[in-house]
Amino acid sequence: MTDERLSSEVLKAFDASRAEKASIGSESTARGPGGRSLLVKRDSRSSMDKPQSETGSQLSAAGNRSNKYFRLKSKLQQYRTSSFSKSGSEAPVLKYYENTYKTEPSDGKQFSVPKAEQIIRYTLETYLKGKEYHPKRCAILSKSLAELIKERIKGSGIERYKLVSHVLIAENKGQSTRCVSRCLWSKEFDNYATATYETKDFTAVGSVFATYYD
Repeated sequence: MTDERLSSEVLKAFDASRAEKASIGSESTARGPGGRSLLVKRDSRSSMDKPQSETGSQLSAAGNRSNKYFRLKSKLQQYRTSSFSKSGSEAPVLKYYENTYKTEPSDGKQFSVPKAEQIIRYTLETYLKGKEYHPKRCAILSKSLAELIKERIKGSGIERYKLVSHVLIAENKGQSTRCVSRCLWSKEFDNYATATYETKDFTAVGSVFATYYD
């Protein structure tokens, strides 16, 4: 009886020691409030032992965070480039105005034929005096003079007029030259002006057509 009792006690002690060793690494005690001991369970498995489903979910979560970051970064970049210039100043704000429905020009802002003829004549004389006729050079010069005449008449004080300017430079060989134009407009507010500058080599005719625009 004594031997059997000793053998059973030895087996119980052996089993208790094995259970204690197995619990090491998975459980630990800690002191909680009031000095009470708390049992803390720890997972002794490494990251390689974790299921593949957990690893895949972590990778997908990290990928979503990365995509959100790049989307937010691109939106901020677009907002910065669209709202501010490279120098950091604010971009110009576009303004839209409603129609005024003015069917006639204001006083003192009408197209003046005498003033326009004076501008045309002065411009032609200033840039063509002492020049000789050359087909290619005069073709280029006529376009530049037409643009210059239009800008000078615009700056003469008229408002709400659309202008069409034309300059013709023709070689003078004793022939007859006639310039004709026809317009469809309002006789009360729309008009035109023309002036001529002539030398022994060529004849220059400048014309400007002005139409009131609401």
